[in-house]
Amino acid sequence: MHRLLSVLLAFVIACGAGCGGGTNCNNTCRSAGATQCSGPQVQTCTADANGCLAWSAAASCGAQRFCSAAANACVACAGTCSSPGSTHCSGAQVQTCSADANGCLSLSVPAACPPGQECLSGQNRCVGPSCSTPKVVAASAPVGPSSDPGTCLRPVGQSAFPADQVQHMGTRTVGDVVSFNVAAGTGSFSIVSQAMNASASDVTFIFGGQDITVPNSVVPVIVSQPDGTTFYDDNAAPPSDPATALAAYAGLTPSTGAFTAPNTTASLNAFDGGVPAGTWSFKVSDFAAECASFGPGSCRDGGSATSTYDISVLTVPARGRSSGTVDVSFYLVTNSITAASAVSNAGMLRMLSTLETIYGRAGVCLGTVTFYDVPAWARAKFATGVAGDRTGPCDELDQMSTLSIPSNTLNFFFVDDIRPSAASGIGTVVGIDGSIPGPSTFGGTVHSGAVVNASDLGHGTCGSSIDLSGCGSDVVAYITAHEGGHWMGLYHSTESFGSTFDPVADTGQCVCTQCAPVASQPKCAANHPSLSPGQLPTQVTVADCNKGGSCDGSQFLMFWLFDATSLGQFSAQQAQIVRANPVVH
Repeated sequence: MHRLLSVLLAFVIACGAGCGGGTNCNNTCRSAGATQCSGPQVQTCTADANGCLAWSAAASCGAQRFCSAAANACVACAGTCSSPGSTHCSGAQVQTCSADANGCLSLSVPAACPPGQECLSGQNRCVGPSCSTPKVVAASAPVGPSSDPGTCLRPVGQSAFPADQVQHMGTRTVGDVVSFNVAAGTGSFSIVSQAMNASASDVTFIFGGQDITVPNSVVPVIVSQPDGTTFYDDNAAPPSDPATALAAYAGLTPSTGAFTAPNTTASLNAFDGGVPAGTWSFKVSDFAAECASFGPGSCRDGGSATSTYDISVLTVPARGRSSGTVDVSFYLVTNSITAASAVSNAGMLRMLSTLETIYGRAGVCLGTVTFYDVPAWARAKFATGVAGDRTGPCDELDQMSTLSIPSNTLNFFFVDDIRPSAASGIGTVVGIDGSIPGPSTFGGTVHSGAVVNASDLGHGTCGSSIDLSGCGSDVVAYITAHEGGHWMGLYHSTESFGSTFDPVADTGQCVCTQCAPVASQPKCAANHPSLSPGQLPTQVTVADCNKGGSCDGSQFLMFWLFDATSLGQFSAQQAQIVRANPVVH
């Protein structure tokens, strides 16, 4: 008996010393130094000053380690790759490095490259078609008027498309129903509306008890298919998943606008065998007309039912191919380079090479590249004077666009700087597109191009591969490619606040409330935070959005932000939308 008591006492003393200070402790674990898992993180049993034991806060196991539920301890990841978003070839297919729920990196199951591309083992990535060397030329004389017009220009251009692919409807008034024919074998169409005598005033709606003011944008209010079903209704609430809509029209397009389809996953699927042949129709409209139709209970100001627009419809044959060519025009609104010198400038040629590499991922080659000078007055007015937050038809951006000449080219205006507004909350702006999509085949309109800050051109050190941290020409090419993507109909895969996304299903989504750092998630826009004046909701970054699953999308060219780790990829459906645009031949 005495021996049994002494053994029990020894056990109690030993257990008290190692397990938590005796009977006064409310121990939550049994042994100091023991571990358990909390998701991929680890908790450790620790003793306080009284010897009482409790689980610590969950902590990371460290780089490429996670807490294994089977072992209740940290173990090393069985990683097969080291950089999220990087790719590896498996035969002709590609594998992508991504993180799983434990944060471990591994290569995905091999998948086919986008149409028109193949995985090259020497580069470990999908590359586009075998492109011929672009034809690079300089225009012989500056374009645009010899002196500043001194007034707001809103030209109405004519399409440079083949005549048998253009149905010009002439001047129509908002409310008019316009019919157009789609022949069998058509792959896409574009409705282009140009203001003839349209209201230039902003429009103020009453929505949710608040006044919302927007520019008077032109948009067909209802587009109907040959069988009478509605293809698009601008007044209908969009679906929660924009990829399921047959069409998306999310930009602001005052004065001139293009409605191009297909531009969503649903329409790509619906048009897989071609656009339904027959007679389509749409109602000419703009925000002012929509406002007027709502009546004074919903329309505060700017309502008008008298605007007129010049209407054209372009139809593009179904190409049945996985590659195409785009001609590009660069308008050099800069004090650093001329058209004559651009054709042999090393920094410019590097930019073109990188641009072609990026567009090659969508199956698009560069055809003829033309450099244009502009008059001295235009350089003085626009080179450092384009405001990043002013995009009305009479503002610098849109007025500079009128310098472009009639042609079916992707137009870029290279400037030395883009001015932000101190009151706008906009940070560094490196590129702005006139509209999404652009009025392809129509030059000289207020939306006939995109502006790019080209001040990094030729700076830094450029190696054999694309380098967004050290090669300035690569940076300019990336910005150019991104803005051109907008022109050809692509929206941001994820917008900055991580709450709105493009209408394409295969670009992933980066949801702020799931992907931003935990400490920043309460300020995500979806949580309706109360913020101090001038403070923005949490914005998702490239690093937040390269993890796969519900935190994906920054690997694509059309992510809202880029940094040195950006990859500039196209999804298969993005590539289809680009190749269906009238500017690609």
